[in-house]
Amino acid sequence: MGELYERLLDQHPTKDKISTDGLQACVRLFIANLITVPQISQLMADHYGAPLGSDPAGDNAGMAEASDLVDWIPAIVTDVDRILRLERLALIESVLVVADLRQPPMDSPAALRAALGGRPDRS
Repeated sequence: MGELYERLLDQHPTKDKISTDGLQACVRLFIANLITVPQISQLMADHYGAPLGSDPAGDNAGMAEASDLVDWIPAIVTDVDRILRLERLALIESVLVVADLRQPPMDSPAALRAALGGRPDRS
């Protein structure tokens, strides 16, 4: 399953849990154009012991999932886009708060990926 979602739910077999609060903060910084996805990965490495997509076998699923997540946030072109972007951010934050409870419906990486608009073909 996806590394990012497994780590958010503390279900990754070898890597530490990623704080949902930490990811929320990173998403907010990304939206404000203050951080990039590679910088988010490095922050994860510095704070949680392993960057996204750091599998020794070359699996970059976590980095791809993080890119998918931020790509899910619409670009701002019009005022309507700005509203949609804020709504999407609020949804991401709500999903991550519920994911921290580790209860249905946000109790599996697949459910978390689906709720966050992740591509189902990532594994």
